Amino acid sequence: MIYAEEKDNALNMNFPSKKCFIDNSIILTKKFLMKYGIPGVELVIVEKVMTELLMNVLKYGIKKNGDNKIFCKVENYIGNQLKIAVYDEGNGCNQDSLPENHINYFNSSYAFVKSICDQVEFDDKRKCVTVFMTVLKPSAIFS
Repeated sequence: MIYAEEKDNALNMNFPSKKCFIDNSIILTKKFLMKYGIPGVELVIVEKVMTELLMNVLKYGIKKNGDNKIFCKVENYIGNQLKIAVYDEGNGCNQDSLPENHINYFNSSYAFVKSICDQVEFDDKRKCVTVFMTVLKPSAIFS
């Protein structure tokens, strides 16, 4: 089950570390962002970024342990900027300990997210990733 709360222009969620909950959290996020007038094209981009972030947590952070929770905060930050933070109850991701094929996937996933987002930050243990991304709102598209 997903726990979701809207407060102060933010959607806070936590849920078990299973793929079906990741999909549902993205649906909730899109519904939340539609309230701010973010168009469908931009929602698809947000969906792709969130999918990468959440799947990386599942794959590298908590290693598919369904007992651990994933936490996600999506915030209508400043103006047209979103702030998305994803973290988990695992020990974080030690990139140096990943097998070569996982490092390549992790790096390509990170490059994809970094190419779309204005800023990507990790905490010290690589347990939390926060991204900032600019989205267009209808007034910006048609002006």
